[in-house]
Amino acid sequence: MLAPDIEPNSVLQTMRNLARYDYYHMTIGVPVTALKWLNSNNTFVAFYGRYRGNLVNTNLNEGRLS
Repeated sequence: MLAPDIEPNSVLQTMRNLARYDYYHMTIGVPVTALKWLNSNNTFVAFYGRYRGNLVNTNLNEGRLS
């Protein structure tokens, strides 16, 4: 984890971890035949990550879908 240091414009790296990280992943594969000679394999992928814990004396509870 990175945290601000006492000195201005400096960052301190620590070995502390956040309380929790939830991670979800979904993959869907869809084969499509457009013509007898034209095939396509389509893959759709989605990720969701959510961080929880205390970061620099601030409660963190954020998630993001990508």
